Amino acid sequence: MFALSKLTGWSSRNKKSLALNFKDPAGSNIIRELVARSDILVENYLPGTLAKYGLDYDSLKKINPPLIYASITGYGQTGPYCNRAGYDVMVEAYVPMRFPFIP
Repeated sequence: MFALSKLTGWSSRNKKSLALNFKDPAGSNIIRELVARSDILVENYLPGTLAKYGLDYDSLKKINPPLIYASITGYGQTGPYCNRAGYDVMVEAYVPMRFPFIP
């Protein structure tokens, strides 16, 4: 058992978590089973990453046509920085103001 920070506990309350390895066929199959009965999928991988595993929008909409698929990246789907990982501190470095800490 590990202790969660107050911020993690606050922002993750009432949420369930599941860790899967989508590089393993068993893990990607579980994702497909979940997609079949889900309304929304949110992912934040670099553009094109999930297509390698058949977990991109075009593949998953065949399983669940009304699926809402939100792909969120730090630098967008196209453009000069689209292949850069968008970590919080890196994005904050580009923004002239920082959001206040919420305890």
